[in-house]
Amino acid sequence: KSSKAGKEDYGSVYARVRTGKANMKVVTGFTIKQLEWEKYRSLQYTSSALMSSIGIKYGQ
Repeated sequence: KSSKAGKEDYGSVYARVRTGKANMKVVTGFTIKQLEWEKYRSLQYTSSALMSSIGIKYGQ
């Protein structure tokens, strides 16, 4: 979750990346509303529905 004023209900999206022998957590530069993430986690959204709800298209 963000600690910035007015952005408390947003969080950053991270990707887990494996490079060689190390696992890394990399920030993607995207933010998402906590409510959208909770819907995805509770299986109310598929991956493609989540992506379109936050404005991302496959191949971007």
